[in-house]
Amino acid sequence: MIVEKKDARQIENEGFRRWFTDDFFDLIVWYENKEITGFQLCLR
Repeated sequence: MIVEKKDARQIENEGFRRWFTDDFFDLIVWYENKEITGFQLCLR
């Protein structure tokens, strides 16, 4: 089951970052002004 990591590191001028993880994947999503500006899907 995918869960959100609540302690995702925030980097200035990169937008707000949310990080989700499960046993197989990590999904990182960047937001600016309530819109998705990028994402990264990684195999674990």
